[in-house]
Amino acid sequence: MKFISKELKSLNEKLKDSIEKAAEFHGDCPPGIPIGVYMVDYGLTLLGNYNKLKCVVETPRCIADAVQVMTPCKLGNPYFKLINYGKYALTLYDRESGKGVRVYLDAKKLKREKYPMLAAWFLRDKSPMGKPDKAKTTEEFITSAGRGILSYQRVKISLPQKDKLYPSKLCEICGESFISKGGDACAACEGGAYYRVME
Repeated sequence: MKFISKELKSLNEKLKDSIEKAAEFHGDCPPGIPIGVYMVDYGLTLLGNYNKLKCVVETPRCIADAVQVMTPCKLGNPYFKLINYGKYALTLYDRESGKGVRVYLDAKKLKREKYPMLAAWFLRDKSPMGKPDKAKTTEEFITSAGRGILSYQRVKISLPQKDKLYPSKLCEICGESFISKGGDACAACEGGAYYRVME
């Protein structure tokens, strides 16, 4: 399935291929997919050489899928970390040195008069005309904005090298195995369940 219009000739093949793969992985191509791809590409370029890559994503949105398609950092391995600050940002860094680059969508550069659809999408404007068109917003990003609305910071990561491993226990209430940080009941049984068992 092709998500990117053939008319977008300004897009280099590497980015186009990454956007297609990320959109396929995501199941759709909202504007956040190409933005995420550009962010990862920019971050990798700025980071340069690294021994072992690790990533922190600051939103559970589209960026996470771009990272998983373009890097060895996956949700199911310890090299991908989600710290949900609700920000459209990611950090790529060398696991050994802790030095990295934080790339973010810079709201100061997202001028409404220059990028009306992107601004409406990013700021979640409740326009009387409805949501901005996804395809046109994506096209506006690729043809007009690109890296121009991104900013970066050189950073030193202060996360531990490895996540602490906690022991497994059997929950005293439900009997299921869970990772225990000290308690005898799992978080679900202590009132944090996202589900309700139906009889």
